[in-house]
Amino acid sequence: MPITLQEVIALLQAFSALIAGLALVISSLALREVRKMKTIDLMRAFQERYDKLRWDIAKDVKGKQTAREFYSRFWNLQLEQYEYWQHGLIDDRIYTYWMQMRRTEWGETDPFLFSHKCPKPSYHDGWTIAAAVLKPHLHSFRTFQTCMDRILKTTQDIPTILRESKAARLWFIRLKRTVFGYRLAKDSAC
Repeated sequence: MPITLQEVIALLQAFSALIAGLALVISSLALREVRKMKTIDLMRAFQERYDKLRWDIAKDVKGKQTAREFYSRFWNLQLEQYEYWQHGLIDDRIYTYWMQMRRTEWGETDPFLFSHKCPKPSYHDGWTIAAAVLKPHLHSFRTFQTCMDRILKTTQDIPTILRESKAARLWFIRLKRTVFGYRLAKDSAC
């Protein structure tokens, strides 16, 4: 029995749909791998920057000005890590460990071992300085500052603080999308 033209077209459409589905699965897997590689690159870059600050630059702090510069760089690094964590590029377990280290440092008298060279600013002063210098007008900084204040200045469970911080960010994004979507619909009606 011969195949009709309509059956051939139906087979070709089914085959095309199958190929499109396979292409979608393959692209999704490729994107997942690219994300993993980006995460590895970020982790390496953050570790290198932290090590340079902690072991190279901290030993060269000689006075208030260099201490201020150090803390500005240190807390800027922390802000960047926070933003990448918020976007899902840093694993929650790793970020939680980093925040446990920040809390530990907060409780120490001199975590970077340069107070004998310049008693001020201390680690606590460094956070205050950085909070004044680092982009306080950005929503991401305000959520970072709130999160860090809770981590550093309270005894609340760090994973709980981080879950709440991430949930607050998701709420803010949904709000922006809703408002933006509303504006877009309103503008298109004009």
